Amino acid sequence: MTKKRKQSYKKKSTSFSPKKTQKLNSQEGEILYQIYASQAPLRAKQIFAKCKKYSYEQLQNSLHTLVQKKIIHLVGGKTYVVSNKELFCTAILDANPRGFGFLHNMESNIEAQLPLQDPYVSQYNMSQALHGDKVLAYIFRTTQNGRSEAEIFHVIKRGLNRIAGVIAIDGSKGIVVPEDKRLPFVVQVTIPEDMSVRHGDGVIVTLKQTATPDKVRQGMLLESFGSPDSVKSQIRFVVEKSVLPDKFSGETYAELEQMGGEDHDPKRVDLRDIKFVTIDGDTAKDFDDAVCVEKRGVNFRLYVAIADVSHFVKVGSALDRDAYERGTSVYFPGTVIPMLPEKLSNNLCSLVPDEDRLTLTAILDIDRAGKLQKKSFCRSLIRSQHRFTYTRVQEILDTPGSVSADEKAFLSMLQEAEKLARILKEKRAIRGALGFTMPESIILLDSEGEVENVARSEAHFSQKIIEEFMLSANEAVAEFFTEQGCSALYRIHEKPDVDRVKEFATYAHNLGMQLPPPDNSPAWFGRVIEESKGSEKEFVVNNLLLRSMKQAKYSADNVGHFGLAATDYTHFTSPIRRYPDLMVHRELCRLVGYLPAETKNRSAQQAGDFLSGRERVATKAERELGDRLKCIFMERYIGETFKAIISGVTDTGFFVELKDFPISASAPIEELVEDMYLFDYRGHNLIGQNKGAFFSLGDSVEVTVQRIDRARNRVIVAPVQ
Repeated sequence: MTKKRKQSYKKKSTSFSPKKTQKLNSQEGEILYQIYASQAPLRAKQIFAKCKKYSYEQLQNSLHTLVQKKIIHLVGGKTYVVSNKELFCTAILDANPRGFGFLHNMESNIEAQLPLQDPYVSQYNMSQALHGDKVLAYIFRTTQNGRSEAEIFHVIKRGLNRIAGVIAIDGSKGIVVPEDKRLPFVVQVTIPEDMSVRHGDGVIVTLKQTATPDKVRQGMLLESFGSPDSVKSQIRFVVEKSVLPDKFSGETYAELEQMGGEDHDPKRVDLRDIKFVTIDGDTAKDFDDAVCVEKRGVNFRLYVAIADVSHFVKVGSALDRDAYERGTSVYFPGTVIPMLPEKLSNNLCSLVPDEDRLTLTAILDIDRAGKLQKKSFCRSLIRSQHRFTYTRVQEILDTPGSVSADEKAFLSMLQEAEKLARILKEKRAIRGALGFTMPESIILLDSEGEVENVARSEAHFSQKIIEEFMLSANEAVAEFFTEQGCSALYRIHEKPDVDRVKEFATYAHNLGMQLPPPDNSPAWFGRVIEESKGSEKEFVVNNLLLRSMKQAKYSADNVGHFGLAATDYTHFTSPIRRYPDLMVHRELCRLVGYLPAETKNRSAQQAGDFLSGRERVATKAERELGDRLKCIFMERYIGETFKAIISGVTDTGFFVELKDFPISASAPIEELVEDMYLFDYRGHNLIGQNKGAFFSLGDSVEVTVQRIDRARNRVIVAPVQ
């Protein structure tokens, strides 16, 4: 089934209201699904053939009930079809520990436009569905802003067949409590005699599948990995909870054995004489881009060489299927779940120094004002001449006299690269690109692999050099796609919703910022960012601004990139770790004549939806692990006091960002014991009713760490009295 976009869900009138009256039992739900899934109306005997576990009399009774409820209807007195079929979809349930959930990965088997946002499912409309289940749902409410609500009618397939948890042992038996709080059951297991497992260990179990969501499930113990508080155990918990593919298929490894790094295509351009270098972080292992800048009079020529992953990963291969299923590499402290096997990511496709490597190179001629004058693309053979780190490049640029003998040959090129990057950055800023400054947090591990410190990353202009060059290459490829009129995968960022912008403007006003009325343009947001730059409230402003934005995503429909103020944008520069970039490489190779015109690529529209989803899963997993490890780190500071800034205020308390560490914490209203507080919705303040104290967005406060809420991965603090 594929998602198509013609009919709209908005303003649909329906003949029944599932919210009040349409509860279905499991038999009715299965019969409804069989009728829905059929491409043609079904007779009762045809439905019976698909649902043989029920008697024919039971089938007739269920059909009669479904007709009475107007969920299905008879056609010509003989066959059954679903009523309002365009309002049904199959989806995956993302449950919340509090009982409700959302649907994602929605699909319809007819030409229907699905809601813009994941539909909400209340706890009363969950049927017997559990987190991760594939379900048949009916969307009975959709608002103009794309929000919607649904009821689940049938569980098509149970989603989880294995879980991670913590085991409590009683003799030869054990009870495993799922670490994922969205799962409302425990699992009973038998301890294998040959397995070493202790009470309180983290474990993996497989589940015996059941039709109903029992409170006590049966399972089989697969693995024990020791203390649940270790970094390795926390990674295992997140991998299992997020259902991240972490093993490649046997077919993929068989294909890898046949791979070498050579290519005899006479069209491949030899660029080994170009002075390519890589510039990456200190701990980088996969080097998928190399750059070189040449001065051409007063202008510049920029070479951006990217690992030619498409040469190795062919459409339809087992390796391609595994890479697509992952969609992206997932980065955790000290380790990575790679999109591609190590033989490619760290070897054949990695642009290590002094080794011939196959690349796809963008050659960009840029004038002294930063305007692209000419662009060309070629499959190439390069030889990186040096591996630099961001830190070392910054040292060289700051102190040219510090260059070593083997670095001296690159000094002039690095200085020209800095000049070009500053020109490109300035041009992008004038155009209206948003210059967010959200420092990344780094979780540092000790020699035992446990959390040693949580720090803010240092910002070097050397990182901006590579960032500007990658942005330029991505834009140039996207512009080429648009000029060619091809069906390509773009990286898009839609304009924010007007209501969200107005809400942010209210926040900004409450923070004391003097701004013109919001006009939903990049220039207006740029002014906000510039006005807050360097102030104590910069983090709060940027964080709120980021929340008002829509998420960037992949799409065949090129609507531009709001945040970059770019008409055309795609992802070209990281095919080792992002599948969309691999698709872009294939399309680019086809357009410039390295692949036959009829070469197959994945559907850009279908891939865009799927890969955007995979990106969200990876980002959520990375963020959750970060929150978990920060909580473990902060346990050593319980009872200690820190300076902080209030980053959010609600009727349930307020949130802070600690100044010593890049860690967010929560101050629930029950911790504010010195007064009774009311929430001021307009001013976003908590106001004390007796003593007049108040907590407002952007205020500096001192807080004491009270406890760690491991269930919600939150650091709980209270303001100093």
